[in-house]
Amino acid sequence: SLSKKYSFIFFFVFYVLLILAPILEIYYRPQIYFYNPVIVYFPGTMYDEAIAITWKMISYRFITIMFMIFVIWSALKIRKFSMTKKIIYLISLFAAIFLFFGLKPILGFSSSESILYKALGKKYSTKHFEIIYPASLSEKKIKYIAFEHEYYFKEISKLLKWQPERKITSYIFKSREQKRKLFGAGNADVAKPWMNMIFLNYSDINQTLKHELAHLFSAHFGVSPLKLSAGFNPALLEGFAVAVENNFDNYNIDYIAKLAYDSDYKYPVKTLFSGFKFYTQTPLISYTYAGSFIKYLMDKYGVSKLEKLYHTLNFNGIYNKSLRKLSDDYYTYLKSIHIVDNKYKAQLYFGTVPIFKKFCLRYAANQINDARSKYNKGLFSDAMKSFKKVYYYSNSFPALMGYMNSLIKLNRNKKALVLLKQNIGKYSHSAYLFSLELKLGDIFVRDNKISSADSVYNILLNQNPSKRYESITKLRLSLTDKILKKYVLGSPFDKYEIILKFVKNNSLYNLAGVMIELSKYLQQNYSDFISKFANENRNRFKLSANDFFNLSVYSAENGDYSTALNFAKLSVKYLQNDASTGAYTENLNLIKWIRKRSQLMKKVK
Repeated sequence: SLSKKYSFIFFFVFYVLLILAPILEIYYRPQIYFYNPVIVYFPGTMYDEAIAITWKMISYRFITIMFMIFVIWSALKIRKFSMTKKIIYLISLFAAIFLFFGLKPILGFSSSESILYKALGKKYSTKHFEIIYPASLSEKKIKYIAFEHEYYFKEISKLLKWQPERKITSYIFKSREQKRKLFGAGNADVAKPWMNMIFLNYSDINQTLKHELAHLFSAHFGVSPLKLSAGFNPALLEGFAVAVENNFDNYNIDYIAKLAYDSDYKYPVKTLFSGFKFYTQTPLISYTYAGSFIKYLMDKYGVSKLEKLYHTLNFNGIYNKSLRKLSDDYYTYLKSIHIVDNKYKAQLYFGTVPIFKKFCLRYAANQINDARSKYNKGLFSDAMKSFKKVYYYSNSFPALMGYMNSLIKLNRNKKALVLLKQNIGKYSHSAYLFSLELKLGDIFVRDNKISSADSVYNILLNQNPSKRYESITKLRLSLTDKILKKYVLGSPFDKYEIILKFVKNNSLYNLAGVMIELSKYLQQNYSDFISKFANENRNRFKLSANDFFNLSVYSAENGDYSTALNFAKLSVKYLQNDASTGAYTENLNLIKWIRKRSQLMKKVK
C-alpha cells in the first residue's frame, strides 16, 4: 500500500524489527522472558522445559491479531491516499507500536524495576548492594543474606583486584514460580552484567550467589554492550564464574572434574570452547570441565591473562600455546590429582540427558505438569493415566515417578512394584537410579516384604552416591520393621518424630540436613530445634563434619552467629575429605567475618 516497488523491502524490515524487538526489552528491562508478535512467548532460558498456554498468552495473541487485522484493513483504505497521508499513517502506526511497547509492563506483558519492587515488597541497602526481596523473609534471614552478598563481594574483589563502582541490584524471589512469572527463567539464577543486576531464587542463594556475582565482576573485561565473553562463548562465560566460585555441592571444582574424568564422563575441552557446543552436553559436565580448565589457567598463569582471554578468546596470543596444547597440559594436571573414586557419585552428578536430546521436551513437560495438577487435586486415577501416557512415549523419569506414586495412592502397591521392577533397568546408568532404588525399597516395605527392602537399601548404601543417600538408607536399615513401615507411610511430622526418637539412642551421622529440611517444612521454632544440638558434644550424636556444616548454615540463616561459629569450627575440625575443605573453610571465614560486622549493617527498610 505504501509502495508497490519497495513492498518486499518494507515487509522484510518490518518483520525483522518485530523479531528483534525483544532484544530491547531484555537489554533495558529487568527480565529475560518476552512476549513477541511472531514468537508469541519465550520463558527466558532453555532450562524451563514446560511452556503452559496461559490466559495471558492467549490475550497477548488476541491483541496482536486484532491489531494486525486493523493494519491490513487500514492499509487497503490508504491505497488511494497521497504520499503525505501515507507517511502520516505510517508514523501513526509506529507510534501505536511504540506506545504498546511502553504499556507492556502495565498490561502484564513485560516487567519493570518498579513492578519487581512492588511484587517483592522490601529493600535492604548495604555498602555495595540494593537487595530487593519478598516481605515474607524475616529480618534475621535477610540480614544474613546481605552479609553473604558483602562477603562474597570482598572475596571476589580480592581475587580479581577490582570491584564495580556502582551498587549492585540483587533481586531475590520467594519461589521459582514467582521468578518465572516476573522475570522468566524460573529454574536458573541469572546475572545481567550490563545492568549490574542478579536475579536469584531464595532457595538457591547459598549455591548460586557467588557464581552470579562473578558474572557481574567479569563485566569489567567483557565485550559488546552486553559485557559478556568474547564471541559470547558460553564455556568461557560460565567457566569463569565456576572457577571463581570453586564450589560444587561443597566440593572444589577440580575434585568434581577428576571424578568425572576417572568415571568416563569425558568431553574434550577444546571442543567445549568451540562455538556453542557447550550446550550439547549434560550441563554439569559442561560447567565442570569449563570451570576446572579456567581455574587451571587462572592458577597457573594468573588472573590478568585470564581477563585478556575473556576479552579476546585468543589462546595463542595470550598464552603462546594453542587451545589443544593447553588442554593437554590441563589433562596432565587433572591426572595428577588423587581421589577416592566413586563411580556412583559421578553417575549421580553426570548421568542425565542433555536438554536437546530429550524426547518431545516441551510437550512432555506440559503433560507432566497437567498430570501433577490432577495428582495434587487428589484425582489419582486420572493422574495415573496421564503419567502412564507420557512415560510410554518419552521414558521420562518424572513421569515414571508420578505413575508409581499415583498407583501407591490408589493402594495398588503390587502394580507399582511390578512397574518399577520392569523399568528400573532402563536407568542403570542414570542419575535417577538411586531415587528409583530408594523407591523400590520403600514399596517393598509397603508390601510387607522387609527382607527384600533391606536388600535394596544395602545395595544403595554400598553404592553410596552421596552423604544424603548414605544417611537415609542407614536410618531405614536401623529401624525396626514396625517403625520402618510407620516411617515410610508417615507424614513429614511422623518422619521427624521418628528420626528424633532414633537419634536419642543412635548416631545422627549425616542426618542433620534431613532434620533441618523437615523442621523448615513443619515451620518449627528455630530455638527449639537447635537446642537439641547446641549443648551436646560430638560423642553424643556422633555428628559428622557435614552435620556441623548444615547446622552452622541453619544457625546463621536465623541470625544465631555464635552457635553458627561453633558449628563451623567443628565442621572444619572433623573434616575428613580434603575435597570439601574449601567450602567448609569458606563458611567458617564467612561466619567469623559476620560476627565482627553484625552491628554495622543498616536496618531493614
